[in-house]
Amino acid sequence: MRDVIESHHGPNRVPLTAHAYAFSTRPARDYLARRSAELAWVANRMALVLGQGIEDPGVEAAFVDVRSSLAKAAVFGREGTRNAD
Repeated sequence: MRDVIESHHGPNRVPLTAHAYAFSTRPARDYLARRSAELAWVANRMALVLGQGIEDPGVEAAFVDVRSSLAKAAVFGREGTRNAD
């Protein structure tokens, strides 16, 4: 998320877009984190479906790692931004 916010700034943190100003407030950053957590949860569910029936142990392990990371991101993002909506 920090990379998304920083992409709206140029050298010396000069704002390049209107989003740079919008994301300069805590509520706006929390809202972005909340929406990102929701995307992580959906991606986790998609990885679960895509990983079903995989017979290659290496690929299966990679899907397990991806699902675990996405699930953790979703939980931490939701917990840290309960009042973002």
